[in-house]
Amino acid sequence: MGAYLIATDEAGYGPKLGPLVVAATAWHVDSQVLSDCTLQGSLEDAFALLRHPVMHQGVKLVIDDSKAVYRPRSSGPEGGSLSKLTAAVGIAMNWVSDSPSLQVTQWIDSSDRRDIDATDWLGESCFEMHAESSVAVPEPWRTSSVRLFNVATRVITAGRFNQMIASGMNKSDVLSDATLGLVRQLLPKQSSESPLPADDPIIVYCDRHGGRRYYASVLQHVFGGELVRVMSESKHVSAYSVPYQGREFRICFTVKGDRFTPVAYSSMIAKYLRERAMESFNAYFAEYHTGKQPLLPTAGYPVDADRFLEDVAAIIKRRKIKPVDLVRVR
Repeated sequence: MGAYLIATDEAGYGPKLGPLVVAATAWHVDSQVLSDCTLQGSLEDAFALLRHPVMHQGVKLVIDDSKAVYRPRSSGPEGGSLSKLTAAVGIAMNWVSDSPSLQVTQWIDSSDRRDIDATDWLGESCFEMHAESSVAVPEPWRTSSVRLFNVATRVITAGRFNQMIASGMNKSDVLSDATLGLVRQLLPKQSSESPLPADDPIIVYCDRHGGRRYYASVLQHVFGGELVRVMSESKHVSAYSVPYQGREFRICFTVKGDRFTPVAYSSMIAKYLRERAMESFNAYFAEYHTGKQPLLPTAGYPVDADRFLEDVAAIIKRRKIKPVDLVRVR
């Protein structure tokens, strides 16, 4: 008996500049899913091979929370390198598709792609990968009892984020709405499209959304209004059973959920897209910078974002950039 597993995580929830990115990965697991969210036994064991480092095209790669894999520029001479994240994304491209023409942008929601193209400091080209970045799946991973077969992402620009806030949503609502929309997209359909037998269980793992602890109402709203059964709403995990399209799935929001390998993989994909977006963001403002000193790039977090906005104030005025399109209100 196998299982259908969806894992989600975000990058960019805290910053005030740049997009909020959410990624979801869908997996087939050749093992019995447990009846709770403790991540013990066969489910966690199924991902053991992905937790061990592999050398891949000169990169020592291990699937882990993106904050452990990616080192920011301020951390030292090796900081800012996207090599490990690029390798992980390149492998994912091969794992989910035999087509060499697959681009990362195909994983991005179509409405977000329109927003990206309408944003001067972004554009879809900033997410493109070179052909050589799409690399073969390491043999230990390919022979494991898990298989990655789909990826979906949201890249929510600051302008779109602010529109969602203006509509009455709070910051946690934005994250939950984006995340659960991806889950709904990746749930198996009741048709021959599904890669799994109809009776295989479905389980979804998410890192907890900020400090949010209660999710029943938003789950009912996103998944058609049927009664959601609360299984746990403790300090460490919020778990629910959700009826949807004639089936039920279990969804768990856990503290430090990115310790679980498939959630960590989603974290790495989200981080890759976020960092590529910030590269494009910083390059745009550097191009129009006329000061005597080079413009220091920003990762978009609040204190440094304020410094950066002060440094580029003349560019914002000259380019007639609307603050609502640039700076998140939350």
